Amino acid sequence: METNKQGNEVIREFCPGDRYRYDMKLVGREGWKQYDTDQDAHYFGCWVNPDKMMTFCYCEGDVTIIRCKDKEHYNAEIQSMNEFYDAGFVAKTIDMDGNMTVFQQNRSEFSIN
Repeated sequence: METNKQGNEVIREFCPGDRYRYDMKLVGREGWKQYDTDQDAHYFGCWVNPDKMMTFCYCEGDVTIIRCKDKEHYNAEIQSMNEFYDAGFVAKTIDMDGNMTVFQQNRSEFSIN
């Protein structure tokens, strides 16, 4: 069994395709939520599941699943992701004066209290 620096189990697989198959399979099902990053594209995406204490990342066919043994290890995994991935955005709006507002995901919702 492979473990990462947070002490969590790492599972690696190769699944060719694109990230949208996982958007359809994961988001909104059994506690899975999309984790927005500045790298999101058809070839890259991350999802998290606080209920199952798991993360799931897809990058160009490579799938990495992290299983955490308890909430402390899960929260350490989320903190590591927050430090590694810059925040993406949900939407951008521009008002009549040309001022832009960027709406970003609240990453604190992914941690377990």
